[in-house]
Amino acid sequence: MSTFKSFALVGAGGYIGKHILKAFQTIGINPLIITRNPSASSFPTSLTVASIDFDKSDNIAQLLEEHRIQVVVSAISSSVPAEQQRHLADAAKKAGVKVFVSSEFGLPTNGASHVAEAIVPDVHREKDQFAGMFAGYVSWLGAVEVNGKFNIEYEKDNAEVSVTHEDDIGGELENRIFRIAGENLSFEDAAKRLGQEIEYVDSVPDEGLAPEMRKALLGVIYKGRGISGWDYTIGGVQALDNDVWARHEWRKLRL
Repeated sequence: MSTFKSFALVGAGGYIGKHILKAFQTIGINPLIITRNPSASSFPTSLTVASIDFDKSDNIAQLLEEHRIQVVVSAISSSVPAEQQRHLADAAKKAGVKVFVSSEFGLPTNGASHVAEAIVPDVHREKDQFAGMFAGYVSWLGAVEVNGKFNIEYEKDNAEVSVTHEDDIGGELENRIFRIAGENLSFEDAAKRLGQEIEYVDSVPDEGLAPEMRKALLGVIYKGRGISGWDYTIGGVQALDNDVWARHEWRKLRL
């Protein structure tokens, strides 16, 4: 992204957005922060913050034009309606933005049309980064918040998932699809690494935080598609792109 001079970050107050903002500032860039109106997020006075209605793409486009934005990075939460992601992408096109980085940081979706269509249909996503599960969410996969134990279904203890630290995401954005992973871990190894007692169960508890989403993700992981190398277009595993950052020291899952 070094050839670009003006950036906008949407969702800077969110879980991943905070790490992306940190990465920007580490290299001396203060992006335009775009938030929903109203927004509960607060930012340092050194940053320019614009609150806007995400349902009005024309207004967003005008804002991007006024600030001569070349790159828009969307880190909006998955809880935000998909329509608002579409409006952001449409606005970026109208404003002549060079690169639109869609909110796609997680398990591979390239080639899985039923997933991709729910995110940004009819819009060319200039950058996707498949990094597996973020380190902070691993305990949630085991429903630790329900009973204090890492729940693993019988005969699923060796199911692997890619785990990447959140800080490793923010600093590695580029203009293409990347398949990266801090490491691939089985649920059993992940629980042991986190020092959490394992409870073998017939089914992971369907309560706690976002149980339906957890169930859906586990279904993907159990099919062997929870690693960053998985590619739906070939029905198999691709090589990772970690070597693009040969000198980067990837963080491992730990307490």
